[in-house]
Amino acid sequence: AAFLLMPLAASANTPYASVHVDKLVWDPENEVWVDLLEGVEIGETLTFRIEITNDGDVPFYSIRIADYLSGCFGYADNARLELYQLGSTSPIVIPIEPPDTLEPPVPAYYDEWLIEWMLDDELAAYGLNPDDTMYIYFDAMATDFGWGGGYNCVDVYADNQGDVLPEVTEGDCVDICFAVSAEVNKLVWDPVGEVWVEELTTHVGDTLTFKIEVTNDCDMPFGWVDVVDTLSENLVYIDGTATPTPDDVNPNPDGSTTLYWYLDLWEDLLDPGETIEIEFNAIATVLGDHTNDAWVEAHGYSELPANGEDMVTIHALPKPDLMVIEKYETLENDEFTVTYTVENVGGGSAGESTTCIYIDGEPTTTDPAPALGSGGSYTGTVGPFDCPCGTTLTVEVCADNDDVVDESDESNNCALNIVECSPCLESALCPDRYRWSAYHTDGYEWDPFPDLFRSWMDVRFMNDGPGDAFNVVATISGAPANVVIVDGVVTLGDIPAGGRVWSTDSFTMQVDMSNPQDPDESITWRVEYDDSAGVHHIVENVPQFCAPG
Repeated sequence: AAFLLMPLAASANTPYASVHVDKLVWDPENEVWVDLLEGVEIGETLTFRIEITNDGDVPFYSIRIADYLSGCFGYADNARLELYQLGSTSPIVIPIEPPDTLEPPVPAYYDEWLIEWMLDDELAAYGLNPDDTMYIYFDAMATDFGWGGGYNCVDVYADNQGDVLPEVTEGDCVDICFAVSAEVNKLVWDPVGEVWVEELTTHVGDTLTFKIEVTNDCDMPFGWVDVVDTLSENLVYIDGTATPTPDDVNPNPDGSTTLYWYLDLWEDLLDPGETIEIEFNAIATVLGDHTNDAWVEAHGYSELPANGEDMVTIHALPKPDLMVIEKYETLENDEFTVTYTVENVGGGSAGESTTCIYIDGEPTTTDPAPALGSGGSYTGTVGPFDCPCGTTLTVEVCADNDDVVDESDESNNCALNIVECSPCLESALCPDRYRWSAYHTDGYEWDPFPDLFRSWMDVRFMNDGPGDAFNVVATISGAPANVVIVDGVVTLGDIPAGGRVWSTDSFTMQVDMSNPQDPDESITWRVEYDDSAGVHHIVENVPQFCAPG
């Protein structure tokens, strides 16, 4: 009872007046009268009952009932009175519609309806005798949310009209809690499908982006929203990534982490149908299936908060790891091939990828590699590639060259070798014949015998070595004292191993015939050529004749 006023202790022969009041509302789901009804929807019609029992020892012939109906409701008629006299199972039904007073609230959120019944004439013939009970029924419709929800009270004023005892007053209240709800969606970003999902398969070490959506799913605006998000032990929150920033981040003894947001929205209410979002990042650190839960409590005008929750499921798998575990080159003549083996040494599966061969740091060719499960391998042979004689090459094989496979270790994809190409075969160049120049047509007068003798000569060089010689040029580098070299350079071009080539031009020298020299003295040559690797060679002091025999 809300309150009770009655005489203090009286003697056994002294009459006393007392009433007991219960205000209740019908629970249609459980089919019972209750003093707390939850989950009421806007537009729903409720039936209230005011129960008044005379528990004194004097009758009452005048009763005033003042019902204070919350402004969240509208009076919906159907008022009636049922009087049960002592020992009777059939009520006396007395019409009491409309009420004597029906004053609407102003404004609706803060005041109440005043509904009054003045039961004087109605009780004149019967009275509410000791142990009698009367019931007042009426209907009301839930029309709007209000501060405090639907708190509804009644006061009963009972008078025996005998001037023997003072008026007795008692009251009671019933509480109506509206159905409020907040729709919560917990999602995680799928970078492959580029869509928000509720379940995601990822890899250990991946960074995940989570989103919490809170939607006002009822007719009442929300002024305060509490969001509690719990990351299981396999997910580690990345500090500074949340929007908005959480008010608290709490590590838990079981390894999980709880994030708290206390969102004060009273200055900018979350109206019906509107949504707020929270995003943050976390790293998957442990293998297995794990959940991430979000729980929301939203407060508005209703006495009860709106609750909602949702979760996402994360399947954390190990990552693959592609490594070139074996690599070798096969050299034949001046070419080589590369044979390599790529193995997935990680715990997860790797999709198709591309292997690239680098020679001296330059990408030379690629080779497709198939999808590989954990422990799977692929062996490929590529080439041939040029290997010029006398050169050294760096050969590197890199798995997953395009970085299409997300690996646990991205630093171990390549293997490098040094390849020593075959040494170049040496050339042995020397002149074996001379002739009067076919390109010089002037005759020579021998009578009288000249003091100075000028000659125009062609020379033939032979290559007595195993290697080819290219771009051969010979220059006379030494001569007897009585010889002047006028033009001592000849061009021979390319001389293959075992070959002989005449010069394409002639050399010219002048001999002082009056100054004879030792006949064993002769000219010498400096010979320049390139080998098959392009290496330039200079050979000094090649004698005038060096052919075998």
